[in-house]
Amino acid sequence: MKNLLLATTFLVAITTNGFAKETLFSAPSRTDFTISGKHEFNYQAWSDDAANTGGANDTKMTNTSTIMIKAKTKLDNGMTMGATLLDLENGEHDKDAISLYIKGGFGKIVFGGNSAGDSYSIDGLVAGDSYFGTADEEYAGGEEIGVSNEQNGIGWHWGNDTISAGIGFVDAGTSSNDDTISYGAEAKLGFATIQGAYETDDTEDTMSVGAVFKIADAKITVAQNSYKDDAGTYDYTGNSIGVETDISKNLSVAAHYGKAEDDKDAGFDFTQKAVTFTQTIAKGLETHVTWTDYEENQTGGAVNDETGTSWNFGVTAKF
Repeated sequence: MKNLLLATTFLVAITTNGFAKETLFSAPSRTDFTISGKHEFNYQAWSDDAANTGGANDTKMTNTSTIMIKAKTKLDNGMTMGATLLDLENGEHDKDAISLYIKGGFGKIVFGGNSAGDSYSIDGLVAGDSYFGTADEEYAGGEEIGVSNEQNGIGWHWGNDTISAGIGFVDAGTSSNDDTISYGAEAKLGFATIQGAYETDDTEDTMSVGAVFKIADAKITVAQNSYKDDAGTYDYTGNSIGVETDISKNLSVAAHYGKAEDDKDAGFDFTQKAVTFTQTIAKGLETHVTWTDYEENQTGGAVNDETGTSWNFGVTAKF
């Protein structure tokens, strides 16, 4: 027993000593690390007029887990440095989320992470967890700006608590000239926040404009998102409005209506309606149910059309 006590005391001593000192590879002493996680279960059922292939049975059950690690520290010169070190979903590393930022009197420089356009774009489709059956819709009318391989980008943001703006560049790599340049701005004016973003690359132009209004306990989002290709084969414009509010202390509701059209296709028309109820059971644990109804019409007849309704039930645990 005496030998075990001596060994334990020795182990505690060297462990404490090792962590008490900063080494060459340790973080600055004022660094704050944040570790968060989430697991979500979803059961989805739908009915549509698309052909079921590959044994589809109009139901889908999924489990997804996410782990995120962030760090933030104050430098000796007064600047702030932060980073997203890990964003792991179902064992897959989301490289687009990895980023480092340095913030000071010059503004904020971001290496990697969301592009500048992505940071200021707005989405009016606020009711989530929709599923569209056996065939995906062509354009839902509320997509935000976004580009792949954002870890290869850099952005600069400046402004204050009222007005801010940013510009960014994402490199497509040595095998492509499809680099992306994006711009964005945001203005907070009392109960309203106005946002706008534009993104362009070698093949496509994307734009997002809209506003968020906070009135009493309600949050209202209006947005117009559009994109077109340089070849002139499509030119989509989607308009959407979403409303979010609390019904009671632990129950909230979100609903939206979206409509999209393609100026290059006179027969294309898309509409979507959705409602989500979210019930908080306890801190970190909630359930939700979503109803979605959508209809897509395309030139070429009913063979290309799709109409459907889906239901989604989910449980989310946050750690």
